[in-house]
Amino acid sequence: MIKFNSERLARLGYRGLTATQYNQLNRELYQATEEIVGLKLASRLDEAELDEFEGFYRSDDDDGAFDWLRKAVPDYAEVVQGVVAELEALLEQTARETRAPFQRDLHADLAQPSPPAESGD
Repeated sequence: MIKFNSERLARLGYRGLTATQYNQLNRELYQATEEIVGLKLASRLDEAELDEFEGFYRSDDDDGAFDWLRKAVPDYAEVVQGVVAELEALLEQTARETRAPFQRDLHADLAQPSPPAESGD
């Protein structure tokens, strides 16, 4: 299973996640990776190959499915790595875009002079 550990997520801009948030994000990233990889691989297979692979899937034969994939799609691991890299780039961009308005507001607040202290006359 592909796992985005907390250090990896922090590097991408996701710091301070609760355990629940971390687990949810990992589930969603795993599902997205699985779906995108599946679409990319399916587009490279003919109907007979898709049917053959689906047979492994229907029979819950994960080992057979992975063995078949390694033979039918020798660059399977590279496809997975490419999808993970694409998701990492998207996560990083999303984190930057989400933080940007807050950072602009913070910089604007810091750039404004503080009001003078009121005297106690």
